[in-house]
Amino acid sequence: MLIYEQMQTDIFSESERLLVDYMLKHPENLREMTVSEMAQKTHTNATSLVRVAKKLGFSGWRDLKHHYLSEWETLSTHFKSIDVNVPFSAQDDPATVAKKLATVEMEAIRETRNMLTSEALAQAQQLMSNAKRLLVYADYENRMIGESLIEKTRRLGLNSFLANTYDMFRYETELADDDTLAVLFSYTGESNEIIEAVTALRKKEVPTIAITSMGENTLETNATLTLRVSTHERLFSKISTFSSNLSMKYLSDLLYSLFFAANYNQNWHLILHMGERDDHRLASTAIIEERGTHVSGSHTIQPQNND
Repeated sequence: MLIYEQMQTDIFSESERLLVDYMLKHPENLREMTVSEMAQKTHTNATSLVRVAKKLGFSGWRDLKHHYLSEWETLSTHFKSIDVNVPFSAQDDPATVAKKLATVEMEAIRETRNMLTSEALAQAQQLMSNAKRLLVYADYENRMIGESLIEKTRRLGLNSFLANTYDMFRYETELADDDTLAVLFSYTGESNEIIEAVTALRKKEVPTIAITSMGENTLETNATLTLRVSTHERLFSKISTFSSNLSMKYLSDLLYSLFFAANYNQNWHLILHMGERDDHRLASTAIIEERGTHVSGSHTIQPQNND
């Protein structure tokens, strides 16, 4: 549940409700406000501020303000010009549909990237680097995203497996140990099978990365690390899962890229070696064909940065 949703529940006293209502109506004013200024503005006191923060699960006013403003800015900054659930209409011509879909997908990537912190990225790379075995939990539409992560990491020699059914969830969870890293995909964070798996993994002290929606949910509270996906789509009253699927795919590719980057030269040499050995496709366009030999013994041509 998002913070602003929790703030609309009936858990506050009358004086606390004055504070909460002000926060809901005027989030743009909160950043520079001190505790005393907030109390004066709402005709309450500092103690009420602390009680509100505690009821919402935060250590104090500063902690609540930081997380609430982060949530508000994320939700209010993106998808301002388009409805992510119904991005195009029956009257739109094909060119308009194409333009609107591009807007949705670009916004989804931009929002997902903006929610990442340096600390989360460093922790994700460390977890991926330490893993001797990668276990990915993904069902329904998320299965193809999970399969992609499995295929890419296997090419780099990581022992990777996909659990995509309830039976596989239970089987792979039983085999998991502290050398395993589990990555769990769930938009809602409340899938019964996913929750059963992450709860069992936590008891076994298996590190986990949750890829899920914004706000507090059961998956997030049980995971070692949580990476947030674009969270605007309703459960079913939408044309498709355009933004959430692309957001999850971006985070999946990011985990692979962090794993690759941790041993860049070794992985680059391996990719080139396998490509030269196994990929014998012919290209009809010069821009995509390979030019010359990339790997010769221990000698490797390094990729260039194209700014």
